[in-house]
Amino acid sequence: MKVLDLFSGIGGFSLGLERAGMETVAFCEIEEYPRQVLAKRFPGPKIYRDVKELTSDQCTADGITGIECITAGFPCQPYSRGNWKRTGREDLRDLSEETIRLVSEFKPTVFVGENTEGFIDIGLLPFVDDLEEIGYFTESISVPACAYGLPTLERHVWLIATTSRERSQRYVEETIQNIEGLQGQFQGSNTRIPDRWSAAKSRVLRVGEGVSRRLDRMRVKAMGNAVDPIMPELIGRAIMQAEA
Repeated sequence: MKVLDLFSGIGGFSLGLERAGMETVAFCEIEEYPRQVLAKRFPGPKIYRDVKELTSDQCTADGITGIECITAGFPCQPYSRGNWKRTGREDLRDLSEETIRLVSEFKPTVFVGENTEGFIDIGLLPFVDDLEEIGYFTESISVPACAYGLPTLERHVWLIATTSRERSQRYVEETIQNIEGLQGQFQGSNTRIPDRWSAAKSRVLRVGEGVSRRLDRMRVKAMGNAVDPIMPELIGRAIMQAEA
């Protein structure tokens, strides 16, 4: 399954989906350092710069066709509960409507999105409505990161949309089964994941996550904006399993 990875960051979405058997054929990322990481870690796929300027015609002209999956971890600041002035789509940083535009243009088999849990409060319904207007049925799940092995209770909302309501539901059901299967692997294993949980440790990057204090700000920012590949892999495997 060919993937167009929007808001790519350092490639967390694509890393997970490629582990599941998918193939990323193009990225779109505006920040320079993540673009350098993508070029190094994923040699081959074209890296577009600006989501606002990207079009399906441009990709076709570049020989990129047959996009079957679009992923988008679009900016969370307009929706984050940590932003007490959040205004959703009124925020100039919001790019959810650009995401809808590109789904409409490319018409992929499946769209997979990710955002902060605060998106549920003021962003989810209009986004789902917009997808439905262009023929996509959306299922969403809110998952704490601890469910797939990360030492934090932070939740993210994951969106899976296809042109078939039944297919979207099947993908979500398979994803939940994959999460439950992963949790089963933790039990009695030697991963020492419980040892990473400590109320005395901060969840702030560099403090409680084993990140070196000598790591430069550019790399810290890239890590902070990254999507952990575990959940995209579980979703990708669900999609591939359902279509097998």
